[in-house]
Amino acid sequence: MNLFNKIPDNFFSILSSRNKNIYGIALVTLYDCLSMYRNKIRKSDFLNLLKSRGENEINLFQIEPEDLDDTTLVTEPTLGAKANLIVRRLVDTGWIMLDTEIKTGAEYILLPSYSISMLKIIYEFVSDNEA
Repeated sequence: MNLFNKIPDNFFSILSSRNKNIYGIALVTLYDCLSMYRNKIRKSDFLNLLKSRGENEINLFQIEPEDLDDTTLVTEPTLGAKANLIVRRLVDTGWIMLDTEIKTGAEYILLPSYSISMLKIIYEFVSDNEA
């Protein structure tokens, strides 16, 4: 059994990037959302919680070359735009998937099983609870 046959090649890249602090906050926040909402995590709920918990770190977020595409603005991105870039990187690295509900147009975050396992490990690692 090969670990890298089960997870995407760049899965851990966010944890070694220069923005690793905000990605750490994003992953812990994602785990909290999973605990609160189970498998119905609205993207908007996650973004709101992430912005409230990590506003300072999001403001320090440095846009990396892989974050740039044809839709990226040249002007200084807002807090919301940076938070959306963080979500896009979570999608690109395989931590999450996005699904749109047809009737309402609401976007939901889906988590692969390997991602849930890793989120639990990260959450337990940074938790203040002693085992």
